[in-house]
Amino acid sequence: MPMTVASFKELEALRSVSLLPLEEVSNTFPQTLPFSQLYPSCCSNIRNFVNEYYMFSFVNMQSQHDVDEILRKVSDYATMLIKISHSMSFSSQT
Repeated sequence: MPMTVASFKELEALRSVSLLPLEEVSNTFPQTLPFSQLYPSCCSNIRNFVNEYYMFSFVNMQSQHDVDEILRKVSDYATMLIKISHSMSFSSQT
């Protein structure tokens, strides 16, 4: 189900957690957005994963380069999945 924001305050809260820029979203309300209501939760989960991964790696790994390389690969994959989902949402609205 597409996500709907009813106010500027809701849009700003969404922008604060979004992993993708939301510049194309206008400031007219209510507005239906091109992704599901789960998107903010997914973004928060990814951010939490990254933070927890860094805490884990700080204790358990010797090389910061290795940590950064592993995290880069994981975040690239997650970003790719988000972009695919985002583009599928746009194409299904047309």
